[in-house]
Amino acid sequence: MKDDELKQLLEEIRAGKARAFDRFYDEFGRRLVPFFIRHGFCLKIEDAEDLTQDVIFKVWGLLGKGTLRFDSVAHLIAYVMKVARSVAIDWQRRVRQTSLDVSLDDDVSLGNLENLKSTSRVHQQIEASQEIEAAIQDLSINQRRALIRRERNGLTYAEIAELEGCTVEAVRGRLDQARQKIAKRLARQHDIS
Repeated sequence: MKDDELKQLLEEIRAGKARAFDRFYDEFGRRLVPFFIRHGFCLKIEDAEDLTQDVIFKVWGLLGKGTLRFDSVAHLIAYVMKVARSVAIDWQRRVRQTSLDVSLDDDVSLGNLENLKSTSRVHQQIEASQEIEAAIQDLSINQRRALIRRERNGLTYAEIAELEGCTVEAVRGRLDQARQKIAKRLARQHDIS
């Protein structure tokens, strides 16, 4: 697609023409399935296709509102890929949380609690987990996003910086501050207990 074709497509999108959606999906959707698989965001084609739809609808909605403006195909591709990465990271986090919930439910339903040393230890672990989650929720949005992307999603400082649109040093600072705040909060809670 050339830049002048992009401008025409964007005009059709803003005008709400149905044909524009098909062109947009064909042009940008075909890039996303291989992207999700190649970068290890998911292993199944079906999951990659679901993520592709999420990205396309998200970007489509913003383009239709006229919120986004692009002068070149390269800029739009870069934006679509940035959204794709963010959607994939959010999806991975939900999948991990769901699998953790399911495995805990499976253990309980299968009667595997006798394998645990004591019920009180389970309660302590749950309580500690809740305290950490509460401490994370008290962080600033930038600190919380950086921490989740680093600790839960396993992204590097450079990858986080790219997603956040900041420097690696800024990411380090946000993570250091986040960890210090969490440590202080947990220490205060345990001093009170």
